[in-house]
Amino acid sequence: MEIVFIRHGESTANQRGIIQGQGDYPLSQRGKEQARLTARALESLPFSCIYTSPLIRAKETAQIINGPHNSPLLELTELMEYNLGEFEGLTMDEIVDRRPDAPEKIKNGVPFHHLPENAETDEEVEKRAIDALSTVTGCGRDRVCVVSHLGVLALMVHVLLQDLDIDNPHGKNPVLKNCSISRVRTTPLPEIVSLNDDTHLSGLLKDVNI
Repeated sequence: MEIVFIRHGESTANQRGIIQGQGDYPLSQRGKEQARLTARALESLPFSCIYTSPLIRAKETAQIINGPHNSPLLELTELMEYNLGEFEGLTMDEIVDRRPDAPEKIKNGVPFHHLPENAETDEEVEKRAIDALSTVTGCGRDRVCVVSHLGVLALMVHVLLQDLDIDNPHGKNPVLKNCSISRVRTTPLPEIVSLNDDTHLSGLLKDVNI
């Protein structure tokens, strides 16, 4: 089996510096072009199915990538991004206006996603990521694609590599770029084929990773 993990393309919120979490924002024009280039890079790689987060930026990315394949498109709520509570829909400047302590806390090692009120905990999101991974690895298909979000994908890749006893060169929380491709083979010989590969997007400008 091979799993192809893809982070969604740039959204209109990414473009405007807005913190998304589970807020629902469509792809920007650049995000659509990223998805088209990703579809072209993967068009010779057939998928049995594509699992996607139901959030529109992921769904649109999955639909564009699926163009050459016409594979079943399956939504998994477990693939949604972290719920970031009160920070969702705000820019960093607006967050600092509300929480002047935020920069100092982050500087002192408090993870950003621990700061908002009513945000999901690491344990809650890890459980979702593990549940999603269990669904994907247990589907009985040869090659599947997973289109999701930075936080959840990083956890899924980390857990999968741990399960396969493969060193993760990027650690538990890599900054996966928009429309980057990470391919992991689970059988017959577990291996990383690519990790956070965005060479297919080399003609586009730098990502905004929010």
